[in-house]
Amino acid sequence: MVEIELKFQVPMIHRVDVSQVFHNKNAQPIHVKTQYYDTAECKLSAAKLQLQLVLQANHWIQTLICEDAKHLGYLEHQVSLGETDAPHVDVTLHQGTPAGAILFEVLGDETQALTLQFETDIVRTLHNIEDQDSQIEVALDVGEIRTEKDHLPIYELKFELKTGSVNRLFSLVTDWVQRYELWLDIRSKAALGGQLRQGLKALPAIQACNPVLVNKLPVEIALREMIASCLQQILPNIAEMMTESNEAEHVHQARVGIRRLRSALRVFGHWSKQTDQTWEVTLKTLFNQLGTIRDRDALEEKLLPRLRAAGAPYVKLPIQPHQEEKHTFKDPSYTTLWLAMIQFIQVPSDSQHEQNIDDDLTELSSAEIKHMHRQLLKDAENCLNLNDMMWHRMRKRLKRLRYCVEFISSLYDKKQVRQYLNALSPVQDILGQYNDVLIAEALFKQQVEQHPQAWFALGWLAAHREQLRLESASALQQLQYAKVFW
Repeated sequence: MVEIELKFQVPMIHRVDVSQVFHNKNAQPIHVKTQYYDTAECKLSAAKLQLQLVLQANHWIQTLICEDAKHLGYLEHQVSLGETDAPHVDVTLHQGTPAGAILFEVLGDETQALTLQFETDIVRTLHNIEDQDSQIEVALDVGEIRTEKDHLPIYELKFELKTGSVNRLFSLVTDWVQRYELWLDIRSKAALGGQLRQGLKALPAIQACNPVLVNKLPVEIALREMIASCLQQILPNIAEMMTESNEAEHVHQARVGIRRLRSALRVFGHWSKQTDQTWEVTLKTLFNQLGTIRDRDALEEKLLPRLRAAGAPYVKLPIQPHQEEKHTFKDPSYTTLWLAMIQFIQVPSDSQHEQNIDDDLTELSSAEIKHMHRQLLKDAENCLNLNDMMWHRMRKRLKRLRYCVEFISSLYDKKQVRQYLNALSPVQDILGQYNDVLIAEALFKQQVEQHPQAWFALGWLAAHREQLRLESASALQQLQYAKVFW
């Protein structure tokens, strides 16, 4: 059985209030120490596995956890070791279990190569909530992650459904999010411990991973798989952005994930009656906020060095008077959105069982892709007569087509899909460069009054824009010869 657990960070301003909730319920704190084991190459961590020795009330427990990132839950198997002064890891204790099967497949013949990587020292306060025939455990963890050389403080709130309705879990959690401005953090203690042990400034940015679909899959389940794959990319990167050590790549990958998610909802969202039209409004707001940051990073990385090489006397972007703070991304409206989507992918609706038995996932997917492909070819016919706004729209359509092809790629021949995507790639690259020029022009136009030297940059950008416009038109025309895979 896949367990459901939701973990949150608590803003400093609300920590006293949260602690008071547990105090009022006379919740008793428990001291918990956990040791994390892995191979020298961190095979378990790479496979989203955690092998732990847990000390609680003088009692040792060996625990194996298999994270199910797709559904934001986990498989778990525990074995009591009793009271002992010398606990040691024994992987054979997990034989014959679903989690154990995964463990042995990952370890291969390295079952004896496990060593202690790091440990946590936590004071855990538990509060059990009985709510409409559902039992939900709320845990407040305060403590630290430790290695031999470093430590990382921990203060987090976890909600776990013990029995009852998944919908009640999400309803309760949403109330807490609104009241205490909690923000979702799916990074595990194991991942943070690995970061600490390796001395990394931040966890690596998470890139897209496409769902694996089969033709017999009901369309609503296929949509859930698409959305789950997007959340896998978005949520870890968003969580990393809340820290002081986030990097530009986290912003980029979060934005890519949100664009993929918006594409899935726009093109395939009608496959379910359970999707919410308000999701797009919130996603667009967040996407635009991230875009303000990402666009400047992209210009600094690619376009401005070319301007400097061309001899531009003034190559500076204007200071943003109202630069977005990372705290904006902790807004409860965003956390509520992520919870609604996690609930959607976790809780099957009755409509899945009402699907027409004649529905063919491959056929329905092809219809959507064909429509977008024809739409793009129509844009390409007239591209030189399009204004900048319409060029931007065409670029968005191209990206949407690419992401949707990737979503359903497992239904078709891999080689043919790759050939089609390779045909789209150069067009997307040129249109991206064109968009960067338009953004740079707008920024430099803001500065010419105070910095006349910026006219050089504007002249160079105007010439470069026309060149890219012609190259884009040529690349777009080639799309009519792209070999389709459907």
